[in-house]
Amino acid sequence: MNTLPVSTFEIKYSKTNHPIPVINGVHLHSVYNPIKEAETFISKQEKILKEKNHILFLGLGFGHHIDQAIFLLRKFHGDNYQIVVIEPNLMTVENYYRFTNQTDPNIKIFSHTLPEGLFQDRALVHFLLKGPGIIPHPASFNLYQQYFKAFMGHKAPKNISSLVTSLKCQELKNYLERFPGEQTLEILANETLVKNQELGELDFLLLGFYKMVSYKKPERKTEVTA
Repeated sequence: MNTLPVSTFEIKYSKTNHPIPVINGVHLHSVYNPIKEAETFISKQEKILKEKNHILFLGLGFGHHIDQAIFLLRKFHGDNYQIVVIEPNLMTVENYYRFTNQTDPNIKIFSHTLPEGLFQDRALVHFLLKGPGIIPHPASFNLYQQYFKAFMGHKAPKNISSLVTSLKCQELKNYLERFPGEQTLEILANETLVKNQELGELDFLLLGFYKMVSYKKPERKTEVTA
């Protein structure tokens, strides 16, 4: 099941007076000191933050972990970094902006009730093609484990007509409608576009998208530690 479960949403305050989103009774941050918790968590991600200046966070909460990541990214990369956050619950996103003063232009949040719906956004696809470092927020990941696994395991529709139906970007729709609807994305990428010596921006985008969704990672258990 890829859709989000019906959720109860409330906001509580930690012992340190920081707001905490609580979804289905699950506190997304420490009820004692969410800042200290975030510092400890992000300190374990220092290696990936040093190696990568593009970071994909799975889970927003109220962004305490993201604030700590920004501190390290600026230390290692100056202002040359980009953070994308996938957050399934739109109420969390809305209240994040309501309760925080985050204005960092290097952060972009994507939210959709269906994980496959996220791939309709061209900006997100471009970001994923950069091979970002991936950091799951433990509480969020555990709460929406099926959603995030579906997002990470997403595969593109098999034929062009299905892909066109799922897209919102009219520019991409017009581009794909140039090809036969029954043609598969695999054939389009491997046989049609590669023979064309004059590739445009949308050609490269589609080739990159196909490469991303068709890549098979080695199977392993997903472990999230705080």
